[in-house]
Amino acid sequence: MRVFAGDLEWEIIAGDTFDRESPPTVDARGTGLQAGLRELWRRTLSEGIRDSSSKTFTDFELWCGEQVSLGVQPSDNTAYAKLRSWIYGKPGPFEPGGVADRGELLACEDAPLLESITRAHERLLALEERGVAGWQAASAAGRIRACVDACDDPSALVAMLEAL
Repeated sequence: MRVFAGDLEWEIIAGDTFDRESPPTVDARGTGLQAGLRELWRRTLSEGIRDSSSKTFTDFELWCGEQVSLGVQPSDNTAYAKLRSWIYGKPGPFEPGGVADRGELLACEDAPLLESITRAHERLLALEERGVAGWQAASAAGRIRACVDACDDPSALVAMLEAL
């Protein structure tokens, strides 16, 4: 992956896990790895995870010459549910009473926490690509999930992510 290429083209692919016969669809396209990662995190947290920490019937992946996934499991996605509540508040945007249900726009594209997550993910992918010792074994998303699990509030997470 050309991690630092600003012109890197990407697509967000959505897969329907309920109807396995349904082909994956391209939900978004753009350029620049950071923009693609931000869109992957935004869609996964807003549409791919329930407040209960279980996944929805939609999987999202980023394709940019290779696949980037966040590793969402069928259940027990507590780190993602925590991020979802920190970024969107309660209830989640697509839950009854959430911002989408109330007809409000999702404004997380400018959320500082989402930006910190995106920058950390890009840095971790760069370390994995360069083969920096100790970074090969775990995925970038897995390291971010571990940081989320270790933090009790968003400001602590931002500080931890900046230190990666």
